[in-house]
Amino acid sequence: MKNLFILTATVGLALTTLPAFGVGYTLTINESNPGAVVISAAGFAQGNDTNTPATFGVDLVNFLTTAATINSTAASSSTLGASMSGPVLNSFESDTFHATGAAKLDLNLFSTASSLTEWFEVGNLAFAGSDAVNLSAFAADLPTAGTTGSIYTGDSSGGQGIVVGTWDVTAAPVPEPTTLALAGLGFAGLLALRRKRTFGSSTLPTGMAGRIARLEH
Repeated sequence: MKNLFILTATVGLALTTLPAFGVGYTLTINESNPGAVVISAAGFAQGNDTNTPATFGVDLVNFLTTAATINSTAASSSTLGASMSGPVLNSFESDTFHATGAAKLDLNLFSTASSLTEWFEVGNLAFAGSDAVNLSAFAADLPTAGTTGSIYTGDSSGGQGIVVGTWDVTAAPVPEPTTLALAGLGFAGLLALRRKRTFGSSTLPTGMAGRIARLEH
């Protein structure tokens, strides 16, 4: 009986920690540091595809807010790949596969392993691992927190074009310290101007405001 209780508790714990099928997003994206945008596996595959060449990879549709040319770039320390079977997606570039108006709005994650294919199967986790891509040069083109989109297999040069999941931005870029400092100075300046106007008019006794104004000039 004791062993049965332990087994039941263990199974119950496993069920509570696994994501429910069909719920949530397939990939989550943290953009708090545009120089290392973290793309992490999160949920189950929403479509079946067992033969897309890994060199075509997957497209995060309409990921960029404005069209941008991102040339093929190696990702740093990537462990992200198809959960069922497939190599690590170790490179990225912008793409036009399913982007609005055929502009370079998609983010394509792909592998340089030319002889391997990806395998996605409904009912199984779509991806495993995570990836960090340097998009610091395109920080202004990154989507805001809460933005979502589809994930297709393949790219504009070929592939299946099957929806295997969705992506979701969980954290947007954090403003740089210089930007925050400039914003703070601007606010302080407006506050000082408002106080000066108030001090020089209605809050002073009759006649004193005029004397102060003459002294200032």
